[in-house]
Amino acid sequence: MAMAVAVASALALALALALRVKMLVLLLLSSSLLLPILNVIAEAATDLPPSCSLTCSCCHSSLTIARMAQQVLATLILALCLSWASAAFNCSLYASTCSGTTGYTAYSSCSDTVAANLGGMACRIYHLGVAAMAGNATEHCPHAAQDATGPCATEVLKSFNCSLYASTCSGTTGYTAYSGCSDTVAANPLGMACRTYHLGVAAMAGNAAEHFPHAAQDATGPCATEVLKNFDCSLYASTCSGTTGYTAYSGCSDTVAANPMGMACRNQGFGEANIELRFSQHGNHPVFS
Repeated sequence: MAMAVAVASALALALALALRVKMLVLLLLSSSLLLPILNVIAEAATDLPPSCSLTCSCCHSSLTIARMAQQVLATLILALCLSWASAAFNCSLYASTCSGTTGYTAYSSCSDTVAANLGGMACRIYHLGVAAMAGNATEHCPHAAQDATGPCATEVLKSFNCSLYASTCSGTTGYTAYSGCSDTVAANPLGMACRTYHLGVAAMAGNAAEHFPHAAQDATGPCATEVLKNFDCSLYASTCSGTTGYTAYSGCSDTVAANPMGMACRNQGFGEANIELRFSQHGNHPVFS
């Protein structure tokens, strides 16, 4: 019994202190320590003095203390887990930890990405915490990136919702529809975090009038600096000039300037042609005619 109490007390104290050092939860979650810790208490509780075999009340008291110790320990571990799980992705920590690693890419409007994905970045949060430990950045930073790889590749961040934008904002004063909304989203997979966040806020009761302008294609306010991709004339020529049926734009830069929000489909089709090298399929889509 004394051993059970001592073990439980020591572990409870360590975990209570760990509430101020959340990184301990990473060790608990990334290892097989949890069950062995609980088993130590259970095994220690069975190490009863010989006299206990003759006294039922003694045995009962010892086992009761062991169960209480297990419950306290489990509660503290749960508190740690909840504390960690409720944490938000730390943009500053990501930049300071990962910016020096090969292949690093900064988040596009990191704070807006975090705000738009509350509760939806647990995998990235965990791997960023591990990356911040000495010697782990190279391996774990890619898992914490906006376009995460490895175990976090399936943790899909929210993208701009064209249907929600139309249903939320179409009744507000000054509303303008996106020109090729789905193509705009496809052409800017990591570049609409600010608009995505403000669209989410706009969808909340009473917020549409204030926040829809920030989610618009020609966004104002805090999202005005979130520039959507424009059609790249030089890239079009270098990528597509060798394909069958290629025709050069007549005054390409002027065409783009005259259609700041009207080339989303060409931009997306061209992007696929450039990235996937599927010239025969997409090279003819960006042509101006």
